Amino acid sequence: MKAFEECLKTLEIIDHTSLRFHSKSDLITDMLPKFISIYEALSRSEREELFYRVSSKLGMKLVYLGSLAAERAIDLNSVEWIKYGIVMHILEGFRTDYRENIRNLIFLYYASNELGFNFKNICKGLLVFAKKDVQNKFEDFFCRDPKLNDLRAFGVKVEKKNNRTRFVSI
Repeated sequence: MKAFEECLKTLEIIDHTSLRFHSKSDLITDMLPKFISIYEALSRSEREELFYRVSSKLGMKLVYLGSLAAERAIDLNSVEWIKYGIVMHILEGFRTDYRENIRNLIFLYYASNELGFNFKNICKGLLVFAKKDVQNKFEDFFCRDPKLNDLRAFGVKVEKKNNRTRFVSI
């Protein structure tokens, strides 16, 4: 139960932290590796309990953290950060506004392509943690025309500033 409580505490910190400024969002993003390793070790029932405790407000922050993980993946040349971002979407569960999930999944999709990894294959290994309806949403994403997953289709481009990747509006 200690691991479950630790995950709850991390979600509480995320929920009560503004992610509008990169200095604060970096602190939260830095928490993802530990959070994900604990989350993955939870029992199925504990993961379900966490899932049901995610509010709409927290859910939107988790989706946003997925895009920050994509930026970090590119900066660190690390597929692990793509996985962290995917788990954020799994935990949020496409409940708030699936269009936001799609918009933010394209960042992870882009990052995986930049690093030479197959996004679908990365996701498949993590979908064991997802509820069936969330798995279906990912399948819908995989079936999209790849042109629809282009950053430009969402009015976004990649910008490098101070050796950091950012997805910014065009």
